[in-house]
Amino acid sequence: MYNLNNKLNEQQRLNIICLKLVNKLMKDGKKTISEKIVYDTFRNLEKTHNVDPHHTLLIAIENVSPFIEVRSIRLGGTKHPVPVPVKPKRQIGLALKWIIDSARKSSGNKIKLAISFKKILRIIAIASFPPLIGLIVIADVFIMVLYGDKWLGTIIPLRILLIYAMRFSVSSPIGAVFKAIGKPQINLKIGLIVVPFYLMGIYIGSDYGIIGVALGVTIVRTLSGFLSFYLVSKALHESYLSISKPLLQPFLLSICLAIILILVRFFLNYIGLNKPIFVLIISISMGVLTSW
Repeated sequence: MYNLNNKLNEQQRLNIICLKLVNKLMKDGKKTISEKIVYDTFRNLEKTHNVDPHHTLLIAIENVSPFIEVRSIRLGGTKHPVPVPVKPKRQIGLALKWIIDSARKSSGNKIKLAISFKKILRIIAIASFPPLIGLIVIADVFIMVLYGDKWLGTIIPLRILLIYAMRFSVSSPIGAVFKAIGKPQINLKIGLIVVPFYLMGIYIGSDYGIIGVALGVTIVRTLSGFLSFYLVSKALHESYLSISKPLLQPFLLSICLAIILILVRFFLNYIGLNKPIFVLIISISMGVLTSW
């Protein structure tokens, strides 16, 4: 199939195929960019997947090359579709064209996926950050009103778990992204890598009771979140900053909300209106109005 010329050796035939690939990939005469894309891809294949990139290219061409195509032949004044064999050179040309078209569609899908992912992140952050950060500020009065003084020891663990909940909420779409790009195993690998660190966090934190355990798990979960976002950014060919940017504005607005709630609580305490039920109702009302 790849016998372009019997007088050429294997390496020369590979060079011709690579040159054809570069030329078909080229746009607006920018051959240098086309060459960089091709050879960077080859290096990435060799480094990441430990395979021979040239052999991989040949296999891909063989898998998609057509052996028969339909041509119109005029017989007796009318045209008739007739199957004819495809010449080797044309087989390679068509295969390269289809591979490039498929890669470009895949790249376009990743761009759409990245845009959708960032929109979902922003929606989740807007919906979850303000109430969770607000609840962190008023956790003490929340516990006192709902459960009484006996549960005051759960205030700090609750605040830690609310931070955990923030981190968990924004990581929920990551698994779907890995599935969408055909790499669900990445999410599984992250989970397996993190398990020993969870155990380590629990073991170290257990010396400090329930607060230490909650803090240890939250720290590990948060660090694993940074890793997940980094891998998602690489998979979608986006920068880490670009992927994380949708979270920035909701987070900063939520911090402003927290500052407002702290000031409100200082003011209520200053005027003597410090009963937990009043503080809780006024804080929630201020939080809703501010977020609105």
